[in-house]
Amino acid sequence: MPAVLTPQQDGSEVLIPDWIVDNASFLRWAESDDAPERGKIGYFQGQVWVDQTMESKLHNLIKMAIARQVMNWSEDNDLGQYYGDGMLFSSPEHELSCEPDGLYVAAETQAQGKVWFDPAREKILFGVPDMVLEVVSPSSVQKDLKRLRPLYHQAGVTEYWVVNSLDHSPQLVIYQLSVNGYLPVNAEEGWVHSQVLGASFRLSLSDDRAKVRLERK
Repeated sequence: MPAVLTPQQDGSEVLIPDWIVDNASFLRWAESDDAPERGKIGYFQGQVWVDQTMESKLHNLIKMAIARQVMNWSEDNDLGQYYGDGMLFSSPEHELSCEPDGLYVAAETQAQGKVWFDPAREKILFGVPDMVLEVVSPSSVQKDLKRLRPLYHQAGVTEYWVVNSLDHSPQLVIYQLSVNGYLPVNAEEGWVHSQVLGASFRLSLSDDRAKVRLERK
C-alpha cells in the first residue's frame, strides 16, 4: 500500500504509511505515536479509513443515550460488558479493525474466549463482539450503511445496530445475523427486539431534538 495523504473535511491531511499492507501492520500503526490523536481509524480488508470530523450534538446525544441504557440493563442483569466509542476491535481472521460508536460483549462470549485482550495492548479488543453500534453522520454514510455491514456479517457480529442521525426522525434499526446477510428486525411502533440483550428498545427524541432517550421494555 503506497503512502497516502488522506484529506479530511477540516482541510488537514493524514499520512497513511506505505508499510501498512494488512490488518497486523495497521494495528502497529494504530498503536504508534504516528496515528491520528483525534477521530476514528479503521482497516477494512485492504482499505485504511480515517475520519477526524467532530461529532454533531445529536450524534453525541444518540450515542450516549444508547450507551447509558444498554450499560444499565447489562450490568443490572449480569449480561455482559458494553464498551463506548474509542475502543478498537479487531478480527484478524477477517482483516478487519474498527472503532464503532459502541460495542457489546455477552458474558458467555467472553467466557468462551471468543473475544480477548492482549495484556500488553489493552487498547484493542480482539475477536468478534455480539453487537456493534454505528450512528450515521455526514462523513460516515457510505461506511456505516454500505461498507461495514457486509464486513460485520462476514466477521459474525450477531447484531448490527444503526441510527441515522441525518434522518428527520432518527430511529434505532437492529440488523440480525442470518446465513445470507443481515435481516432488519421488524419494528412495532418504533420498538425493535434485541435477541442479544433479551429486551426491546425504542429511540425517542424531544420535539426540539435537544433530548434523546432510549426506552426499554
